[in-house]
Amino acid sequence: MIGATRFERAVLEAINLGEARVIARSASKDHLTTIKAEMLRLAAKGAQFGLAGTASSIPRISRALKATGVASSRIKRKADWAMGKSGLD
Repeated sequence: MIGATRFERAVLEAINLGEARVIARSASKDHLTTIKAEMLRLAAKGAQFGLAGTASSIPRISRALKATGVASSRIKRKADWAMGKSGLD
């Protein structure tokens, strides 16, 4: 869990995801390159994916996974709440 806070590590351990990798968001969005590389590495091993983040970032990563042959059924998505948006899902 590189970059994970103590709280994040505890939560991941509690839900049996202790080997998850947490990648911190950067203002410059450089973290997306790291995320994409890590997910492509995991895709080759048959991993399932849960994408959470901004509505603009999720499609970028999702497209990269699909381009390498990852089936949509292996990708779950949940966008973060965005300032200025209304409604609940």
